[in-house]
Amino acid sequence: MSATGAFFSKHILGIDLTKLKDVTEKRSLEEVTAEIHQELGALANVTLDIAITGASGVGKSSLVNALRSMTDYEEGAAKTGSVQTTMDIHGYPHPLFPKVTLWDLPGIGTPEFTLKEYLKKVNFSQYDFFMIVASERFTVYDVLLAQEVKKMKKKYYYVRSKVDLSMDSERRRRNFSEARTLEKIRNYCCESLRGAGEPSPRVFLISRWHLNKYDFPLLQETLAMEMDGLKRHALILALPVFSREILEKKKA
Repeated sequence: MSATGAFFSKHILGIDLTKLKDVTEKRSLEEVTAEIHQELGALANVTLDIAITGASGVGKSSLVNALRSMTDYEEGAAKTGSVQTTMDIHGYPHPLFPKVTLWDLPGIGTPEFTLKEYLKKVNFSQYDFFMIVASERFTVYDVLLAQEVKKMKKKYYYVRSKVDLSMDSERRRRNFSEARTLEKIRNYCCESLRGAGEPSPRVFLISRWHLNKYDFPLLQETLAMEMDGLKRHALILALPVFSREILEKKKA
């Protein structure tokens, strides 16, 4: 077995090599090896589709690149700073794990489309989970989308982007406090979501340019905890390393 195969079989498939002797006492080595190869094949074929939705200009493309461990300027990176047309949909495979795809979707608050038409246009059912992104405040359209995701028993995450710009603006004020400013931003987002009908909002505050700060590491850890099965393992492998917990999961 290759080094990569050994890594997958130990870490991803949860096979404790220190217990291999105990396993082979009950089953032949050929049976155990065949099972490992079968599970490796299943992992190699697993797909993960992540939807990132929000209005034009909220930082979706930069978030797509961040989750692919890419800068905004590399070849193959999602283009940033461009104006998105009404229903542009772009899929970006992870450069190292091409069956993990991040999808840049338009925001749902488009008057040309009803909610039902939007869900059909973006092929709503194909995604494993959703990130709903805003750079200032969330709207009733964001909550309507989240409710549809919930009906499908899938996960969604509210992400408030461009926190660094808000911090820079507030930093000019006297008696600036980063902790108080973050709390203010979070409370504002949660209040707007509750006002739109989200009873228990959870918002992750992130900056594309400071991935080790704010809530980006927490977002990663939350995604890893809330995914199941082989898709969870594919996600952990694909995530950039900006938290000790994710690093330990990759190294275990």
